[in-house]
Amino acid sequence: MLNNELMNDEYTPPHNKSTHQKHMAGLRRYSGPKRVWTEAEIQEVHELFQDCINENKLPSPTRIMCAVQSNTLLKQRSPQAIRLWIQNKISNKKKAMVNEVLEHKVTPHHSKTRWTTELKAALLNSFKSHIECQKLPSYPEIRIAMTKYPVLKEKQLAAIKTAVQNEINRR
Repeated sequence: MLNNELMNDEYTPPHNKSTHQKHMAGLRRYSGPKRVWTEAEIQEVHELFQDCINENKLPSPTRIMCAVQSNTLLKQRSPQAIRLWIQNKISNKKKAMVNEVLEHKVTPHHSKTRWTTELKAALLNSFKSHIECQKLPSYPEIRIAMTKYPVLKEKQLAAIKTAVQNEINRR
């Protein structure tokens, strides 16, 4: 019972989080202020852990600790900071590979060629009897019409058959 009362006294309801919320006064970073990675530090970590980055694997904590202790440039950085930098480098590399694959897969959008008046006239002339009888033409009949009206050759057989069906439905 006493534990429940203590827990109720310590409980504070969660706050609504805002995207522009600042830290409350008095909260500080444990490890000191943020520091930007210098080019020398980046180059050193890259050289020491190039094999891990290439294999997309994080180095062991002992390997990171040894690197921090033996390297004067990296003594300013915590092992966790080095591990996170390597992890970010690996994830950025993976994202770049995915984006590169997606760029090659995406084909440019080609707009459909619509039925011009010339195409429409050729369709109506060649399949007038089919439209009146409400009967679809066969593929051999469509091929014959294509030889008679060369403008129809830019459309596929199924597209011509669909156009005839649409004309039947309009009437």
